[in-house]
Amino acid sequence: MLALIKWRDSYSVGSNEIDDEHKILVKLVNDIFILVRDKKPQQAITSTLNELTAYAQIHFSSEEKLLAEVNYPGLEEHKIIPQDLLEKVSKYTDRLENNDEEILQDFYLFLRDWLMTHIMEEDMQFKPYFEGH
Repeated sequence: MLALIKWRDSYSVGSNEIDDEHKILVKLVNDIFILVRDKKPQQAITSTLNELTAYAQIHFSSEEKLLAEVNYPGLEEHKIIPQDLLEKVSKYTDRLENNDEEILQDFYLFLRDWLMTHIMEEDMQFKPYFEGH
């Protein structure tokens, strides 16, 4: 059974700004889940997906700025992640626009897994750098 993501304090990366942005990303992914679960029109899903994509770009830009401020050594490698995500989301979006509704659940799972991996594996690596500031 698919489930909504519930924010936990253990997801904190040590920066209130990034944590707040992650909470917005969690909300948007959950919004997509609800739209898919409730079989809402594709237009509503696409609209929320566009909002998620736009916000993810804002988040990555802000994250890179903060990582530069704390001299995070893995910043250059971290810059690759947004491009990879946006390419994958674009492929899913294309399939959605072609009325491939079978991918909706897979797409939600992809978004959920990506978000949790992004926070728990990628972003947790900066926690020690933020704790020093």
